[in-house]
Amino acid sequence: ETVELEPDPHPITILIRFGDGPRDWGTGPQAECMKKAKTPEEMAACVGDDGGGGGSKGDTREARDINVRMGVEVAGYHDSLDVDVISPVASFGLESVVDGWGVGASVLADVVTAASPDIVATASPHWTELRMAPEIHGHVRFDPVDISLAGSLSREPDYLATTVSGGVAIDMADKNVNLALLYQYSHDIQGRTQTPFSVFSTQIDKHAGTVSLGLVLSKATFGQAAFTYVYEDGDSSKPYRHVPMFAPEIASKLEPGFSVDSVNLARLPSAPSSSCPPSACASRARC
Repeated sequence: ETVELEPDPHPITILIRFGDGPRDWGTGPQAECMKKAKTPEEMAACVGDDGGGGGSKGDTREARDINVRMGVEVAGYHDSLDVDVISPVASFGLESVVDGWGVGASVLADVVTAASPDIVATASPHWTELRMAPEIHGHVRFDPVDISLAGSLSREPDYLATTVSGGVAIDMADKNVNLALLYQYSHDIQGRTQTPFSVFSTQIDKHAGTVSLGLVLSKATFGQAAFTYVYEDGDSSKPYRHVPMFAPEIASKLEPGFSVDSVNLARLPSAPSSSCPPSACASRARC
């Protein structure tokens, strides 16, 4: 509407009253959603694609309260040493922006095949291995606190890794400051290919804690500082490492039936330290 005013030395007051918008605009769950939104994508999910407050139908707005994400990725690797890797990943997630919760899961597969010079040099045949790594995670928000939990598993023919973690994040100063605490525990079992863990295995336990502080410095700048502490306990030595115990010219002369003392005298002086089984320690033999 156009209003034309004639020249007049006296002031004129024009009253403008805005009409009412859609009844569900900026009220109830939508206002709470917009209050919690941190990114343009989250804000767009609150107001809807049409910018009119999610439409006039309640079921349409409710359908937008939960975001569904699905994805598939495939990565590959190849080099001139005949090492090939293919890694497909599938993921699925549900996120409720209004209620402040989310869950998700993914599964990764690493298929590795190799015949590199180091494999051939040790008279090992061409080999192919598969690693499976499923993962689940979830979080729930009790404004301004967000609690998260996650768990993952990694399974190879000679290695099994299990990890669980939990975290707490707190928004402060009108979401311009974020303090996060994270604890992670891992239990790994290391063995040898084609050998059951019950026959040979070593275990590794790892505890990790992280404290981080995030600051919104400006509209385009975000700063973060973090401190991580890791404590690891267990035997992480490589089970495939070959350490010679005897000189080549001496090894050919050792025959079954030699006494423990005779074998120990023939060993190289730089024998590696290791854990002796009870039977060997009882006879005072060096492992």
